Amino acid sequence: MQTRKLPVIFCSSVADRELVSEMMKYGIAGYVLKPIDGRNLLVKTSEARKNAPPVLAKPRKTLIQLGLTRAEFKTLLDIMTDDASERLHQIGLEIGVGNFQTFGKFCLDLSATAASFGAESLAQALLETKTELPGAEFAKREKYMLFLYSEIGRLRQEAAKIK
Repeated sequence: MQTRKLPVIFCSSVADRELVSEMMKYGIAGYVLKPIDGRNLLVKTSEARKNAPPVLAKPRKTLIQLGLTRAEFKTLLDIMTDDASERLHQIGLEIGVGNFQTFGKFCLDLSATAASFGAESLAQALLETKTELPGAEFAKREKYMLFLYSEIGRLRQEAAKIK
């Protein structure tokens, strides 16, 4: 799953340097001791977000390639994320009863659209999920679906920043 690209902050009540060193080998973005101090968690979260892969790769270049204004680009991203969320909800209901027919096409279509807008993270998540979800057990299917919702949400947040 593409979660290896998502920043992870490890929370534990164990203050052990060896454990922290071990977790750092796995690429965690931060370590917070319990009980959690809100300010420390905000600092770690902020640092992790700064180091996360971009939601939109080279948006300026994409605008030029597509011949769009910023406002048009934002509008198209808004439409795409709204439609994707709605369709993913409907498809999730179908997946719940074991029907994967529309899921594969949805993933391919949205992946191509996302890639053309520079949303590589979402495009990759869709392609991987298309391959992995149908054969996964129920709990893992839920994780894949939540991951897709999360990626769509990140793109929606990024679109909201466009002025």
